[in-house]
Amino acid sequence: MADYLRKLAQKLGTEGPIKTLSTPRAVKLLHNGQYFLTATNARYVWEIPPYPQFYVPATELRAEAEKAGSCLEIKEGEEFFAPGSESAATSSEAQAKKEPLAKQWILTINNSEGPKKTIDQAIAFSPSLSSSSQTTAKDLAGLVKIEFSSIDQWFEEDTPIFVHPKDPFKRIDILTSHRPIKVYVSGVNGKRICIASTPSAHHLYETGLPCRFYMPLTAVLASVLRPSERRTRCPYKGEAEYYSVELPGGKVYEDVVWFYNRPTVECAGIMGESFIPTANLSSEPRRIEAAMADFSFTEDVELQKLNEQVVSLNRVPMPFTLYSPSVCQQLREPEEFEHWEKLVRAAESQESGLNRNSSPQAIAATRDVYDRFLARFPLFFGYWKKYADLEFSIAGPEAAEMVYERGVASIGISVDLWANYCNFKLETTHDIDVIRELFERAKKSAGLDFLAHPFWDKYIEFEERIEAHDRVFEILSEIIHIPLHQYARYFERYRALSANRSLAELAPANVIEGFRNELAADMQQRTDAQMEQELRARIDQYHAEVFQQTQTETTKRWTYESEVKRPYYHVTDLDDAQLANWRKYLDFEESEGGYERTKFLYERCLVTAANYDEFWLRYARWMQAQEDKQNEVRNILQRASCVFVPISRPAIRIYYAQFEESMDNASIANDVYEAILMILPNHLETIICLANLQRRVSGVEQAIETLKAHLGSPEKSQSTRGAVVSEWARLVWEINGQVDEARAIYQSHQQDYSACNTFWLNWFFFEIRQPAVGPKQQSEHFHRVKAVYDAICSSGLPRRTVQDIHCFYVVYLRERGGPDAFKELVRRDAEINGPLSVQRGFANDDDDIGVVGYPGLDVHESVFVAGQGGLSMFPQAANGTPQNANGAGRY
Repeated sequence: MADYLRKLAQKLGTEGPIKTLSTPRAVKLLHNGQYFLTATNARYVWEIPPYPQFYVPATELRAEAEKAGSCLEIKEGEEFFAPGSESAATSSEAQAKKEPLAKQWILTINNSEGPKKTIDQAIAFSPSLSSSSQTTAKDLAGLVKIEFSSIDQWFEEDTPIFVHPKDPFKRIDILTSHRPIKVYVSGVNGKRICIASTPSAHHLYETGLPCRFYMPLTAVLASVLRPSERRTRCPYKGEAEYYSVELPGGKVYEDVVWFYNRPTVECAGIMGESFIPTANLSSEPRRIEAAMADFSFTEDVELQKLNEQVVSLNRVPMPFTLYSPSVCQQLREPEEFEHWEKLVRAAESQESGLNRNSSPQAIAATRDVYDRFLARFPLFFGYWKKYADLEFSIAGPEAAEMVYERGVASIGISVDLWANYCNFKLETTHDIDVIRELFERAKKSAGLDFLAHPFWDKYIEFEERIEAHDRVFEILSEIIHIPLHQYARYFERYRALSANRSLAELAPANVIEGFRNELAADMQQRTDAQMEQELRARIDQYHAEVFQQTQTETTKRWTYESEVKRPYYHVTDLDDAQLANWRKYLDFEESEGGYERTKFLYERCLVTAANYDEFWLRYARWMQAQEDKQNEVRNILQRASCVFVPISRPAIRIYYAQFEESMDNASIANDVYEAILMILPNHLETIICLANLQRRVSGVEQAIETLKAHLGSPEKSQSTRGAVVSEWARLVWEINGQVDEARAIYQSHQQDYSACNTFWLNWFFFEIRQPAVGPKQQSEHFHRVKAVYDAICSSGLPRRTVQDIHCFYVVYLRERGGPDAFKELVRRDAEINGPLSVQRGFANDDDDIGVVGYPGLDVHESVFVAGQGGLSMFPQAANGTPQNANGAGRY
């Protein structure tokens, strides 16, 4: 184990991880029966591409260990140095090299009711890594990696996670379908036997995987099923149980049927349903096609293995070590882009390279690989080109053209793809009008790109080849007004050709007419030759001004273009500097006020940053501000919702629903909300949005019925139900004006949701907001507020929640309390914020003590130096930009 820790520390400390990402979620660690850490500043760290690990701040671990009565002890073990530094000399440079990259930490978790347990699989990375030249290595400074499998249980907030942390870029959608499915297997004598048939199924779409069809277990022929002892766990779907298929005659397909009897919440739609992988199986013709390419015809074991890696579930025991010699063979995460690349290359190289004489099975399987790959990654323009080249060699120009059309429909602003498509057309078509029409389409789609010169060169070359000199001059007349990387080259070409062009071609008619009028106004007599000479001189000056303007616009954009390090799509994340540059570039282009250029820049940005919903939302909002662009807004939101943004981040879908409602399409908005809740049944914002949609469309009673339906749903958590009750009471109070009825709703559900923060907060504020005029009403109002507050203090809510509510109670007593208000205030303050010895109603919970020695909100010493007391720290609007607002978060 020490050798593994050393290698991991050396690799990550010198080369850095693949990427890191902060998370707003609290990460809790349970070991030996003790919650020994709640990390609020954990980071995702991708040691290997398929999935991340959680790293926690060393400062948070030490702070927990230093608390009085803490169950955690920390000891330092072996130091890990950069490779080769152990034998360094004693020079100052060598001494610097001998700074350890990391240290082994040994964590001991004590339990007063049992033996202590020790964890020696922890690496604390040195704070000195913050000066590392490796960007990702800097992110590890001051972080501690604790081996996932060494902890009894990890939690995100209060939800347990297993196998490994969930990748925030992973998405699962489950859709109901009434397309029939039949599954066949090959029997002993080769005869096909139907083992499953169903008229409907759930289609499960998981990021990077082909669609999987889950059917009721009763749809599978019971007589051929044999229970298996195999169990596997998936962090996204839960624990899978298996059956083998045993056919008459003794032929057995081991562990080919699996199902999730108790899936995770997000995959509840497939509870108790079975899935049968399509390896060695087939679907009935005209039914659903096999979900993986069929390479059963070939004896190429490596090709079959690559195909399985791309499409099969991950069956590798997790976690596997970073330095296992068989990692490359074990990894089966389909999102792993490298596996797709290997599969595409292997498929193309079948039979010594595919061509029109290759077997139909090899051609069909390779096409299927490309189709699935480009459905998963539609923005990889280079693979559209490769696919088109393959189709051209196999089936001719018509098939290749269809691929190109699919490609430019997927990534229409790609200069490279359009240039390749136009070049393909030049080589395969002799119809000039058809070729020119394609060039014009490409010009409208990609001609504004700052690096569009390969396309413009190709267009000019085509017109020169057919000696269409007028067209060449027209194209150059258009290019000189576009800020391009090579604008000066095109302008010099334009100036050279303009000497032999007529006056009418050199400038717009209104500009030439203006020059004529200016010359006529000076009352000088000129011959026609002199007039033309004067006009050409003025037009030449006009061209100089055009050049200066284009140069200025190009220089402005170069500030941002020079910082675009990745102008194409890739699966890896953009760094913060790239994201910031795109924001600034968009700000600049919007300030310039040009619709076409701004729209084009948004489309460019959303190729590079397609995985960031921040830019989709910004694009939609900008487009919404333009006149008569509703269809464009709808297209943007549909692209984001249906292709790029996972449903686990529902904000953009909620925005889409609100947009459709604004366009009088309430039924579409309703469908969008329902679709979100199919996958995220506890997403409170969506439930409230749906209820209020019903209120606006059908009245408050329908909204209340909607809330009651969700309240009775078994898939809703207690926290969600408590919040739904609060929304129900709010509608009764604020919309119907029935205060007593709303209070009765809270009172009748008090025992059901005693541990729900949202329920108590809303009830508390409901009572505070009631008007009270005169001593009698004020006295009654005080006793109602106090009754709710007393109930909160005895409800068993977390200490910090009660303390936060106490702050609001203090404000209420100060601003609306009666003569004895401060007696209540002082008494309650001692009970809530005093030392543990005088607190009432709380367990002796030492792990909740803040940095100032008191439980509750952590208040920095500088607050007291500035003369601010703890009670003045009420919740306020956050200053600055929230983390997720700048695209750093994935939730």
